[in-house]
Amino acid sequence: MCRSLSFFELSQNQLTGGLPPSFSNLTNMMFFGISGNSLSGEIATDLLANWIQLVSFQVQSNLFSGNIPAEIGLPTNMTVLFLYNNHFTGEIPQEIGDLINLQELDLSANALTGQIPKSIGNLKNLTTLSLFYNMLNGTIPAEIGNMTALMSLDINTNQLEGGLPSTISQLKNLNMFSVFTNNLSGEIPADFGRDSPLKTVSFSNNSFSGILPPELCRSLTLENLTANNNNFSGHLPSCLLNCTALKRVRLEGNHFVGDITEVFSVHPQLDYLDLSGNQLTGTLSPDWGQCQNLTFLDISGNSISGSIPAALGQINNLRDINLASNFLTGAIPEELGNLSLLFKLNFSNNLLSGTIPYQISNISKLEYLDLSGNRFSGEIPADLGNLDRLLLLKLDDNDLSGTIPYQLGNLGALQILLDLSRNSLSGSIPSNFAKLTALVGLNLSHNFLTGVIPRQLSGMLSLTKVDFSYNNFTGSIPVGVAAFLHSSSYVGNSLLCGNLTGLLACDDQGSVSGGRSNKSNNHKKLILAVVISTASLLLLAIAAAIAVFVHRKKEAEQREIRSITEEKKNGQSSLIWEREGKFTFYDIMNATDNFAEVYRIGEGGFGSVYKAELSIGQVVAVKRLHMVDTGDSISDLSRKSFESEIRALTEVRHRNIVKLHGYCSKNGLMYLVYEYMERGSLGKVLYGEEGGRSWIGREG
Repeated sequence: MCRSLSFFELSQNQLTGGLPPSFSNLTNMMFFGISGNSLSGEIATDLLANWIQLVSFQVQSNLFSGNIPAEIGLPTNMTVLFLYNNHFTGEIPQEIGDLINLQELDLSANALTGQIPKSIGNLKNLTTLSLFYNMLNGTIPAEIGNMTALMSLDINTNQLEGGLPSTISQLKNLNMFSVFTNNLSGEIPADFGRDSPLKTVSFSNNSFSGILPPELCRSLTLENLTANNNNFSGHLPSCLLNCTALKRVRLEGNHFVGDITEVFSVHPQLDYLDLSGNQLTGTLSPDWGQCQNLTFLDISGNSISGSIPAALGQINNLRDINLASNFLTGAIPEELGNLSLLFKLNFSNNLLSGTIPYQISNISKLEYLDLSGNRFSGEIPADLGNLDRLLLLKLDDNDLSGTIPYQLGNLGALQILLDLSRNSLSGSIPSNFAKLTALVGLNLSHNFLTGVIPRQLSGMLSLTKVDFSYNNFTGSIPVGVAAFLHSSSYVGNSLLCGNLTGLLACDDQGSVSGGRSNKSNNHKKLILAVVISTASLLLLAIAAAIAVFVHRKKEAEQREIRSITEEKKNGQSSLIWEREGKFTFYDIMNATDNFAEVYRIGEGGFGSVYKAELSIGQVVAVKRLHMVDTGDSISDLSRKSFESEIRALTEVRHRNIVKLHGYCSKNGLMYLVYEYMERGSLGKVLYGEEGGRSWIGREG
């Protein structure tokens, strides 16, 4: 009944229920504010029809629902319309464009659908347009370019599609532009940002392509730039180099190229930088040490080279650093131990070398440490056991040696993974690993570890995945936890026993049933046979046998020498050795006692492999192939073709290809001479000791 009432403000209370219908009698209402309550129901059409003098209508942060009435366009003097954070549905009425004096419009955080009405372009006095967190679809109307007073445009998190209209470049007062998390595509207008004092720009989580506008930051006022998870390519805008006001930059998940040093230098306000998953090159400059406000740095998955600058240890606020999957070389700077606030450090899959600096243990808040896939050598620092907040430790796929420090058992918070696999670690598993009662994954495979697997590990009930394969463990496997009941976790340990497929049974002492192993059992039998034979033979008979053996050996050697000499006379080259030519086939015959059985180390479908320790100290592997099956000799054409390929292979130098020294063909046999590899064949790596695994190729 207060018919003269023009100002009504009850915001930030605990009011419930709907708006009284009698409010439509308040025809003098100009300023109406009830935000921050729990009011519900719909906005009555006659309410707005009678409040034509409204200047400000703020009902945000309530529980209002239903459609926005078309009558919303009647109070043409309105300057502020806030309906955000409610449950409004339906489309934005076309009549919204009648509010020609509107300066602020916020309809965000509702459930609005349909397209953005073209009539919105009539709001030439509007400075703020917020439509984010709805379900709007269709394209962005080109009429938005008519809103020349617009300073903030935020339409993120909708279902908008198509490209950005070229008219957005006409918004010369724009300083905030956000369209992230939509279905937008195409290229950004090339002149976008050239005449606008942009501070915040976000294109993230769309399907944009092409390059970022080269003059996007021409005003040098840019503070926040996010374009992550798109299909952008090309070089980054060079103007970024001089944007000293930058605070947050996210460009990950694109195809950007170029030298990182040409785009980023000293940015004293920079807090967050993510450039991961691109194709950037260059090196890391010591200037990064001047970015004192930086808390997050991720440059992983690029082609950055050079060393890690020690100056990174000066960024005292750094919490998360990820330089993984690049081509970084050199050692980890000891100065990184000064980063007292760091909780995540990932340098995996680079070419880093040297020892792991013990100073890392000074980073008391560290929770994630991943140095895997590098070339680190030396021992694991025992001081790492002081990182009592560590949740993950990955040191796998390096050249680490020595024993596993028992201090790692003090990492009581370790939960996600402890991975020391694919190194050259020796010794036994520390029994106090049983203290890692929160650990889920443990991988010690592909090392030279020995001894028994401690029974105390059976108390690690949190374990879901373990891998002890390809070591030299002995005794029985742990029981009591499901993680220990997978036979694949133990392959490559011939002295382990247990009640699992692929393992031998244990005897009462917890060893392989019948003895420590078949190998040791055969060794005992051999000793026994030698003793019996020695006792039953007379010295004269032994001497006679030796004389006959020596005589026959000399005859065989003479025949071989005559054969080789004859080949040379006939102009044939029996061997194609490496350029150094340091040994001959005759040297190999001597080293293998004319390919005696004791020197055979393997056998396949095409022949046998022998280990030859030459008199010059070099060790080679000799593969003897059966080249003739029917008694017919190899044709000259086949032989010449084969020799041509072998000549080419002897010149190959690659770290992933076993070196071929040369070959010889004699009496229907072909001999290939390779570099001897200590850790076995590729077949054993792929199929295990027992074989039987099927490898299937994947398309693409």
